[in-house]
Amino acid sequence: MKLGFGLYRHMLDEEHFNFARQCGATHIVVHMADYFRGSRKFSRTDQPIGDLQGWGVSEPVIWTVDELLAIRRQIEKHGLIFYAIENFEAAHWHHILFDGPRKLEQMEVVKQIIRNVGEAGIPVFGYNFSLAGVAGRVIGNKARGGRKRWVWRGVMNKQIAHCRAAWHGICWLHLRRRVSGLRPAKNSYGNA
Repeated sequence: MKLGFGLYRHMLDEEHFNFARQCGATHIVVHMADYFRGSRKFSRTDQPIGDLQGWGVSEPVIWTVDELLAIRRQIEKHGLIFYAIENFEAAHWHHILFDGPRKLEQMEVVKQIIRNVGEAGIPVFGYNFSLAGVAGRVIGNKARGGRKRWVWRGVMNKQIAHCRAAWHGICWLHLRRRVSGLRPAKNSYGNA
């Protein structure tokens, strides 16, 4: 087992690396998509909640090998291992996820990112599309024992149900295509 910390890109600094080490972590999972950069509205360490505007900013910039290696050296300088990247930018693959007209173009972008990650020696790339990270979350005392947790704002319930149904159908229809289309890029640097 590896004990790792997930850090958003704006958290890749000495303070957060030292904290990870103090907690006994050995590995870092970097969330390269930094939705919160330059935001006054959202906390620098939490996910956005309390409105219907969603996550924030997403840009379709391809992460370069040099950029990834610089981050890796920064992490290793603090005695930690750059073990994984968590997720693409939404702008990298929203047409892939929803079978949009630019899905083939975005598939090439995603393949290049995977090749760059492999060339930089980062062994794991996690990806996920989650309705939990989109608009309509608020904090409420709804957990067991009255603890605080995020909950859906009522106005979103019908929209979320519709999105869940649509996503379920799209997901299985396109999963095989996405995975088989990415396999050559993944295998090019020995990533299993």
